[in-house]
Amino acid sequence: MNDIPPSPCVWFEIPIARPEITLNFYQQVFQWQLKPFNDAPEDSRHQLWHIYESLDLPCGGLYVNPDSAGKNGIELYLRVENVEKTLNLARKYNGSIVLEKTKRPDGSGFYARIQDPDGNYLGVWGII
Repeated sequence: MNDIPPSPCVWFEIPIARPEITLNFYQQVFQWQLKPFNDAPEDSRHQLWHIYESLDLPCGGLYVNPDSAGKNGIELYLRVENVEKTLNLARKYNGSIVLEKTKRPDGSGFYARIQDPDGNYLGVWGII
């Protein structure tokens, strides 16, 4: 396991209500590869997709739960190459901008906050 890069985030799950729209949002805005997870026990969530970014290991999941989606059960900040480009992609794929690109007070980069099509809040952070 020494080849796994260190990260403060080891797993996260995002509740969604409209997979037909929201899965496309995450694939297009963050370039995530999503794979259906079909090995969950019968009494667990009905529909679950694992998120793959590298090393062929899932780093999180999206699951259908209309009662939780958009209630801000999670809030995380994701590293992106270009904050402005990410905001434009979020707009294009049915997301909305909660906080426009903002310079960090210490000058170490920029951040912004977006909302996915089901109302979940996400932060994005980048150097550009």
